[in-house]
Amino acid sequence: MINIYVFCASILACLSVPYVLAQPGSIDTNFITTAVSAGNSLAIQTDGKILVGGTGITKLSSDGSRDTNFQASVSGEVWSIAVQGDSKILIGGRFTTVNGATRSSVARLNSNGSLDESFVPGAIPSSAFVFSVVPQPDGMILIGGEFSTVDGISRRGIARLTGRGTVDAFFNPGTGLPNPQITDSIRCVALQTDGKILVGGFFTAFNDVPQNNLARLNADGSVDTNFVKVPGPNGFVFATAIQPDGAILLAGNFTSVNNKPNNRIARLLPNGQLDANFAVGEGVTEMLGVNMVSSVKLQPNGDIIIGGGFEKVDGVRRNGIAKLHSNGSLDTDFVPTTPNRSQAYVLTLQSDNKIIVLGSEGLLRLNNFPAGIGPATLGLSTYAGLKIDGSVGGRYRIEYSTFLETNAWLFLTNLVLPDSPFLFIDVQSVGRQQRFYRALANP
Repeated sequence: MINIYVFCASILACLSVPYVLAQPGSIDTNFITTAVSAGNSLAIQTDGKILVGGTGITKLSSDGSRDTNFQASVSGEVWSIAVQGDSKILIGGRFTTVNGATRSSVARLNSNGSLDESFVPGAIPSSAFVFSVVPQPDGMILIGGEFSTVDGISRRGIARLTGRGTVDAFFNPGTGLPNPQITDSIRCVALQTDGKILVGGFFTAFNDVPQNNLARLNADGSVDTNFVKVPGPNGFVFATAIQPDGAILLAGNFTSVNNKPNNRIARLLPNGQLDANFAVGEGVTEMLGVNMVSSVKLQPNGDIIIGGGFEKVDGVRRNGIAKLHSNGSLDTDFVPTTPNRSQAYVLTLQSDNKIIVLGSEGLLRLNNFPAGIGPATLGLSTYAGLKIDGSVGGRYRIEYSTFLETNAWLFLTNLVLPDSPFLFIDVQSVGRQQRFYRALANP
């Protein structure tokens, strides 16, 4: 368990009492561990329900119990799930039918699992994979993977579909990947706010332009020549995430980026140059030859959750999952209790910041600091107040309670931390009954 200390204060006495949260990284025993068929992808719906892709697709309630009202039959593997703004569900993978209807590796479901018959994509070769499906705000849909044609039209590794499933002719990636389905693969697609598209995977060129495992495309599918191209990552890029400031997180099995050592996790500036201020130390290491990061997620406060096949991060044991601060350093407050040599193939965040993990141990949920609460250290003082060790310039919400057992917290004030440590004094407490205090980090 980890203590975020909360203090009572009056003009006569002061007493410290621990406000107890489950240790971030510990397995949440309140989560029902429903068995799922393999595991390749995860998504959270707006109502908090959990979609799990593997051999077919399963829907769970937010507590992990199976949603028996969701009925979807997929004749193969689901490698990617995305929820549209209208709650319809896009799936990609390697399959031939959905609910008995012909669908070649990409389909769209209604929220109850029934097939959306208004979305009819053209045929994709039966040996092909769709590893990524990404809905655009305008209703178009990007798909990336190992395929050479869509509906008989040359689309080597990436295509854009209309809302009805037809190939968008205005998105033309040219020759795309040199050898899709043979040596080359697009494993992840990410859409920037300016409409440009990041693609990562394993390839040496895109549309005949030298690109090592990462490229950025313009909205029409052409290569963005202003993005730093080579030498790029020297191995697979399995996942990307775009920060609000436009910086780009990369995860994979690479050991260098742009000829600089970076073990399996790196950050690029918006123009593609390596961000030297992202300090991951030794990076991700030691997993009997696996050594990869296959999933990366951003928390609202800028922290970064990574999952994959690894034992250590910057020399510290982390068993397949870890949290990094926004500067790349390891968050030592987050200590996963997953078994030794666990692998976290894919992960996602619930609205309360708890982490759903799909990996070698099946489906788990890990505790985390709740959204809006950061690991600030609060210290006891002789004044009616508390000492805050936190991020200078960070916003904190100060709350108090007159009786801790009820967990009824009242708003006192908002504070921009001017220094750390900082002594906050509650001038309203003079002559009043005892008060307990806590500070919550506001994203």
